[in-house]
Amino acid sequence: GVDGSVMLLETQKTPIYDKRGRCIGVFGLSRDITELKKAQQNLEHIAHHDVLTGLPNRLSLNKKLEYALNMARRGGELLAVIFLDLDRFKDINDTIGHDIGDLLLKDVAHRLHNNVRDSDICARLGGDEFVVVLSRIDGEERIQEKCDQLLQVISRPYSLQGHLLSVFASAGISIYPQHGNSVDELIRNADAALHKAKELGRNRSFHYQRELTDSIHSRMSLEQDLRSALESHSFILNYQPQFRVGEAMPRRVEALLRWPHPVRGLISPHDFIPLAETSGMIVELGYWVLRSACQQFLFWRQQGLILDKISVNVSPIQINSSFASTVADILQYLDFDPRWLELEVTESLMMSGTTEVSQQISELRAMGVDFAIDDFGTGYSSLSKIKSMPVTVLKIDQSFVRDINDDINDYEIARAIVLMAKSLGLIVVAEGVENKEQEGTLHRLGCEWVQGYYYAMPMDGEAFYQRYFAELQ
Repeated sequence: GVDGSVMLLETQKTPIYDKRGRCIGVFGLSRDITELKKAQQNLEHIAHHDVLTGLPNRLSLNKKLEYALNMARRGGELLAVIFLDLDRFKDINDTIGHDIGDLLLKDVAHRLHNNVRDSDICARLGGDEFVVVLSRIDGEERIQEKCDQLLQVISRPYSLQGHLLSVFASAGISIYPQHGNSVDELIRNADAALHKAKELGRNRSFHYQRELTDSIHSRMSLEQDLRSALESHSFILNYQPQFRVGEAMPRRVEALLRWPHPVRGLISPHDFIPLAETSGMIVELGYWVLRSACQQFLFWRQQGLILDKISVNVSPIQINSSFASTVADILQYLDFDPRWLELEVTESLMMSGTTEVSQQISELRAMGVDFAIDDFGTGYSSLSKIKSMPVTVLKIDQSFVRDINDDINDYEIARAIVLMAKSLGLIVVAEGVENKEQEGTLHRLGCEWVQGYYYAMPMDGEAFYQRYFAELQ
């Protein structure tokens, strides 16, 4: 160009002949295709890259991984696929908004990209899912080291438009050749391993194992089993007492759902509650739990075992527009005083701020039902927001209680929760107390209510009655 820029021209040349057929020149026609080429490259880039983070996308990952696999085959080398996914990312979008969520994803992408070599691949599959492919690896232990490092890099705090966030990730690992021979198989198996890592408690990685593929099939059959368990009333409730520190008689009790499966034995709520939520069965199951727990509480009262409160967990999926009226109907039918009932919800539900949820909660509060926040401190709420939440009880999650005497962070979190609750006139219950030292520390911090294996395992209604009614005699 005249201004010194580089132009790209497409030129067509036609020879010019004289009458005798001799070539005496060339006629050239050129057109500037700089913009066209740019547009093509741009389209090519968009087709192969994720718009938000600029990382290669799923299409590009498949091509690059195919190439890397061929190289690994030829060189007889190992190759690892690490499937990463942020823990509870949905909560961030729901509570702080998608703009911050997008900024977070960009930062995560940046950190991942900066911590792998040029010969590795780092891609975003969509949502909060990322894949890192490690090629030319010296040994399997390097894979685990690298994966741990990536998880750690992601877990460092983020400062985004005045919000200080911490977020963790889980990872699943599959390795060529032992876990698969094709692109699809390696990605699928890394994904299955990721699911397992999440089941084991998040913020960790898991290597693929053959059984995981079986468990995906078993998840589908589990959903059918869940439906028939609901129809045949095969679920049971256990009860865990809550004590005021230093007292031998419980004043409050939490109802816990258990599923004894005829073939698989006791199935953890971590496995079946998400399944009940995604399949929509949680609504029916939730009302069954509420009815059964309230009936048990009344039965104890008739037998002379008087408690102040029974606490029942509620899933966010249950709270639809008819939630409050259905709960009211159940309580009325049983002649159950609403002040005896406490519903436990997650922090992210209380933070969600949707009008439907707020409306249902305020209707129930007006009747006298109390609300508790389960696993407090593990979500994203800034402590100051609690002031505006319609709750009477905060439960300190057992993950903080477990290391309260060894980990200064956990100690400080527990201390902050207790201080804040005190200033707002809320009750604090510490979950998962397992020994005298933890109890002592919690008591010193001013936490007056406790539950955990140190006092009692969850037990069925009859065992609960025998154990605590005997104390009264």
